[in-house]
Amino acid sequence: MGLRNAKALVAAYPGALQRDVVLELLSQVLTLQQAGGQTGPLNRTALELALAMRGDLAAQLTCTCAEPDCGEEGHLACPSCRETFFTLSEREGTVQLACLKGAQHWRASLPAGVALDCGHEATLTAGDLRDGLELLPGARLLGVMAGLVRDHLGGYQFDPRKEGFYVRGSTLHYYADVGTFLAVLPKDGSKNVFIGTVVQQVEKNYGQMFGVGITP
Repeated sequence: MGLRNAKALVAAYPGALQRDVVLELLSQVLTLQQAGGQTGPLNRTALELALAMRGDLAAQLTCTCAEPDCGEEGHLACPSCRETFFTLSEREGTVQLACLKGAQHWRASLPAGVALDCGHEATLTAGDLRDGLELLPGARLLGVMAGLVRDHLGGYQFDPRKEGFYVRGSTLHYYADVGTFLAVLPKDGSKNVFIGTVVQQVEKNYGQMFGVGITP
């Protein structure tokens, strides 16, 4: 049958593209885990991955002000709640950006005018997403990946309560210890808060996925 048609994977991600993305991410994570590596190439860009997985790969965008006397750099934030993570989708060839906490907070079709932290206005285009986009996996994606390893890949383990990854550009960045990774981030920073919340959600909803691997 093959891993691509595993029941749990199909149930969570019925679309063929989504399943391919999950398996590509999982393959690179396990490759880096076994080799003791930290970064590995992906076949798709962060923008392509975010569009395929929507909210299961939360997108954070770094913007640099283009004003000559400014040049300040910071994360794009929802004008309603200041959330810095977004979901990406595409409709009739137009990329849409929405606050991760809900499209009712803020949603825009690109290109769109946005206000930066420095106070200046800027126009955000789909092209801007190709370089400044960083993706963090949500609890469902991590839970499905852990379940695939546990139920189908004997000899491997993946525990997203202790390890994880993020994507920048076309590169997957793997970290073997979530505590060590979070220690270098600002404690009240959005990324630290997001990862901590996801780890709690994984523990609550997918805790049964961790343990001894089962050979199919």
